[in-house]
Order: sequence, then structure tokens, then C-alpha cells
Amino acid sequence: MRHTFPDMEDMKPEGEGHRLSMGPTLSGEVVDRELGLLGYIVIDSTVNGRCCGGVRMAPEVSLPQVADLARTMTLKLGYTHSAIGGVKVGIIGNPESPPGEKQALLTAFGKALMPLLKGNRCLLGSDLGTTPEDISVILAAVGMKVHKGRQRSRGGFYTGLTVLAAAAGAAQHKGLGLAGSSLAIEGFGDVGSAVARLFSESDVKVVAISTARGAIYNEKGLVVDKLIELYNQVGSRVVEMYSGAQRIERSKLLELQVDVLSPCASYHSINPQNAARVAARIICPGANVPTTPEAEQILFRRGIVSVPDFIANCGGVLADIMDVAGQNFARSLIERKVSNDVAHVLKEAEGRGMPPRQFAELIAEERFLNLKDSAEARIGRLLVEVSRFAFERYQSTPLPDLLIKPFCAWYAGRRMR
Repeated sequence: MRHTFPDMEDMKPEGEGHRLSMGPTLSGEVVDRELGLLGYIVIDSTVNGRCCGGVRMAPEVSLPQVADLARTMTLKLGYTHSAIGGVKVGIIGNPESPPGEKQALLTAFGKALMPLLKGNRCLLGSDLGTTPEDISVILAAVGMKVHKGRQRSRGGFYTGLTVLAAAAGAAQHKGLGLAGSSLAIEGFGDVGSAVARLFSESDVKVVAISTARGAIYNEKGLVVDKLIELYNQVGSRVVEMYSGAQRIERSKLLELQVDVLSPCASYHSINPQNAARVAARIICPGANVPTTPEAEQILFRRGIVSVPDFIANCGGVLADIMDVAGQNFARSLIERKVSNDVAHVLKEAEGRGMPPRQFAELIAEERFLNLKDSAEARIGRLLVEVSRFAFERYQSTPLPDLLIKPFCAWYAGRRMR
């Protein structure tokens, strides 16, 4: 193995009042002596030398893509008042490759990242093309114990919940009612299927979905329960196995005449080549960076509402704390807070004549930098470490809900303030 990663402690700011540059703190290739180039890692920011983010696996992963995704992670963490920096890992590979081949790749990647993973300075979670089990393989490769907690965190559910809340805020801004509207979903994995279920439960008609194997469409609506049942059985082949819908090209899903389009798959799937043909009234992404900056400008000029990705899909970074705080509490908090925030951001951006993401970035960056300054002050470091230690102990050692739930509800409320 070879790597060029400095010690995470060396990434702390030089003094109080320090401001991050707009470039990443660390970026580089991850290489194995026998397998060659495995992928990339970009640490966009740190707080007290710590960062967190997702691991994605796809054949077309590139360093610029991973850098964009790492920056979006920082923005998402800033928006949710999370006292930790943003990182993203991209593994070059086919997520549907044979299990043995995939495990060997994940193991090699984990060993190459050992200097960053040891000591929990770089916390990784699943993302596009990976599962929580894949993350366990990466961590096991460096001898790290995997705390599963009392239940598996439902990141896809909470991501879907913030997508729904964001779409409600966007509909409010447009003077529309979400119930009775139509929805197309690009990508039908954990997030896309959660989006489908939650929107369907809110009386939204899901008319199209896509996977890596194609897309299906029925203007009268798809049966979401049947879709999810098939997806759990056959994965991406759901579009081949579902009856009662017509097959369409994946690219055509983005151009359907629908009220809401939710990209939950590819990086930059909406770009200058197709942005002029997007016909949805609202774009509310479950994926990170599904739209290029140039496409954002095109959509804005056309009057299409494009909700900032790091707000729409922020539920994933809140999943652990929300699970403990309680689903009913979490749902009420997310629906109220995210909907109102999106409506406010869209109104303010429109008044300033700028795309919503551009305006929202200013808010998220300022939140993150202020939080970083506070967390890296002496008392801030102590509070962050105590909170982190308490939550890690809770994950590894079951405690009565009556003891931990009130604290988690309070903390979740502060994260969403």
C-alpha cells in the first residue's frame, strides 16, 4: 500500500478566528500495489481534526467528482449545525460485482485508509453503490470494532423524509399543493425507494422510476408497495420485473412532464446538455450534486424551482440522533423545520435574483465556519468530546430510552434550529 496522508491532528486551524479556504484540506488517490488505483478521498474540512462522510462506489468515479461531493458534505453539516467536517470517498468499481471481488476491493481500500480511520478521526458511512455492510468490511480491514447499536440506522428513511419536507416547502413557495401532484424518481435504491413510499403516503402519484437497468413510466401512477417489494427481491432489476408500466430510456425520465422530479442517483445527471428539456416544476434531490452549476442557472432562468441538495437530503446526517429521539418527534421536527427553511431560501434567493443553491451555500458556509470556531475553542472542544463519547457509549452499550431520549430530542432540536 502507499498513501500520502498527513496526520489528522495536523489539519487543525492555526489560531482562533481562522477561516477555511474554499479548497479541500486534503485530496488524493488511494492505490494498492497489486490492484492499482482503487479510488479517491477528499477531506474538504475538519472540526477538531475530525470529519465524516459517505463512501460511494461506481465505475466512473473521479477526483473532481469526489471533491464536489466532499464540499457538499461540509455544506450539509453546516446547515444541520454538526460539529464535524466533511469528507467523501469514491471507490472505482461496479457495486453489483461478485461478492468476493467486491469484498477484496473494500478490504484493500480500508487498509490503504488505515492512517485516517484509526482513532475514529475519519468516520465513514454508506452512500451510492455501498451498504452499511460494505462499511463494516472497510473498518474490519483495519481491525476496528463496528458498533451496530441497538438497531440499524435508517439513513434512507430520514433522507427521504427531508426530501418530502423540502418538496412541501417548494410547493408552498410556488403556491401549489403537494397532495395530488406527480413525481418521477431517478434512482430507486435505499433513498429513492424511501422517497417513493413517503411521497405516496402523502397522496403524491409516483409515475416513473429508474435504476441502472432502465426506467419505467405510467402516467396513472405506479404501485409503490409492489415496486419496493420487487426491489427488495431483485434490486436494480425491478424495472425489468414490474408489470403495468412502459419502458423508457433513463435519460427521458428527467424530461417527463411532472410536478416534482427527485434525482436520487447520479452525479451531474442534470447538466447543460439536458437542462433545457427538464419539464418538472420542482426539482428536489435525494442525491448529492445531481445538477451542474451551469444547469442550475438554466433552470433558474426557466423558472424551475431547484431545491439545494444539501438541504433537501440532509436527513441522512441526522439519522442516528433522530432514531434515538423518536420517529414521531423527528418527523414533526423535520417537516416543520425543513419546509419552512426551503420556503424562506427560495423566497430570498428569488428576491436577490440568484439560484437557490448559490444563496443557500452562503448560509451553510457561514454556519459551518461559526460552528467550527466555537467547537475549536477550549470549552467547545470539551463539550464536543463529551457529547461524542456519550453517544458512542450509547451505541455500544444499550441504555434505557428514558435516560437518553430527552437528551437526544433536545440535541436534535438544536441541530435543526
